[in-house]
Amino acid sequence: MKFNTLQITAKLIIVIFLLIFIVGCEEEISEPKISVPLNVVLSVEVYVLDKEFKIHPQTNIEIAFHESVKLNSVVKKEEFYTRITCPKGWVIERRNFEIYDNEEIFIGVSADSINTGDYFYKSINYDQLVGRADSSNSVLLFFPFTVYR
Repeated sequence: MKFNTLQITAKLIIVIFLLIFIVGCEEEISEPKISVPLNVVLSVEVYVLDKEFKIHPQTNIEIAFHESVKLNSVVKKEEFYTRITCPKGWVIERRNFEIYDNEEIFIGVSADSINTGDYFYKSINYDQLVGRADSSNSVLLFFPFTVYR
């Protein structure tokens, strides 16, 4: 069976066009980035000690909480609430959040009120949490605070 140069050239051109088409399609086809919601269970634990010796737990102190979820630094959801310390000086709160890409959880605490100088806060964003998520897209998070009063 003889192949002439024209047949070989035609088949080679077809193969080259197929390769260009396949490579071109692979570059253009990309999966869209889908923001999977993360279910965040946040445990906020505040321990209140006396200012002077920093060893005695302070009981029956009202702790002011400020929590918010921000989307691109703009507040999307915000809540203020207070809790009273137990006889051992603790306030423990568990909160549930659902956050998406570009969102951030912000928690602030203060003994007395949010507007005082002894205001402490922590925040964490979606990108920091996504690596900690389990197979069900849930994250258990712990924020400890020590407040002196």
